[in-house]
Amino acid sequence: MVPEGRADRPLTIRDIARMAGVSTATVSNVLNGTGRVAQSTIETVLSIMEDTNFKLNASARTLRQKTSRLIAILVPGFVMGTNSNPYYWEFVSGVSNVVDDEGFDVILKGISSLDDIRLVDERDIDGILIIGAFGFMEFVDAIIELGIPVVFVDSYLEGKAVNLVNLDDRYGTYLATQHVLALGHRKVLFASSKLIPGGVENERFYGYKEAMEASGLIVEPDCLIETDISFEAGRQLAHRLSDRSDYTAVVTTGDALALGLLRGFYECGLQVPRDVSVIGFDDLRQSPYAIPALSTVHQDVVQKGERAAQRLLRLMEEGTGQGTESIRLTPRLVVRESCAPPRA
Repeated sequence: MVPEGRADRPLTIRDIARMAGVSTATVSNVLNGTGRVAQSTIETVLSIMEDTNFKLNASARTLRQKTSRLIAILVPGFVMGTNSNPYYWEFVSGVSNVVDDEGFDVILKGISSLDDIRLVDERDIDGILIIGAFGFMEFVDAIIELGIPVVFVDSYLEGKAVNLVNLDDRYGTYLATQHVLALGHRKVLFASSKLIPGGVENERFYGYKEAMEASGLIVEPDCLIETDISFEAGRQLAHRLSDRSDYTAVVTTGDALALGLLRGFYECGLQVPRDVSVIGFDDLRQSPYAIPALSTVHQDVVQKGERAAQRLLRLMEEGTGQGTESIRLTPRLVVRESCAPPRA
């Protein structure tokens, strides 16, 4: 019953939590007789404690009195202070709406290696939300094996029994592409970050491709443009595209990129939507205030953060042994001013 490699030291509350498939907060609640804990979970935790002759040490007594009250939002490749995509801040806002009243603090951290995961474990994080993970990333399995409640967001993890909160990304870009095609555009570019199998951008590309093919159009290699999703990347892309005359519309996978395109085309003397139509994805708070106002695919990023946080809190209260859930949110098209029929 004792976890492998743990026989040489006293068990801790974290060990008991991992063995029971619950959070350290749940074990603490069982010890204190506080919180909302299912009777079956209480019995499981107490049985493990009895079977292992668990004794409270100094560290465990501290944990018995309080947990870290910390939730970590982890984003692969995110660098604090240099990422200009407001998506993450709207997501954090949604998470905070749910967990603030429960007395939890939220930290946002970029991750790139197993060392980052060890740091999370050492800080006794109570729960984890991870945005944009891929199955091939070495730290995905490491996070799961920590035994800490975790919900994956914007992650397509085939074959892994995990809790997911995703958008119907493919349907979103299908709507966006269908909209510009209905206006009469035929040469439509697709601008996104790097396409990686199993990723959000890849799903969005398939939605664009399906809409194009449904209209009898072939997606030529020069229709796909891979760049960063940021205001500056969009501005620079517009300057590069200003030398091309073989397209009339650009479908993007992020409003930050689309808003940058609006600025860049303006700098190049091109008018949106007279000379080129642009459509975004996300419907950020800034998008209605652009000139022209940005047509986009709406996803409620704040709501996504709220749904992910609600699921995480349930896992923290009831234990990770309750099964997994996959939540898929539905996007909708928002038509504003940045798309129009192509010039004759």
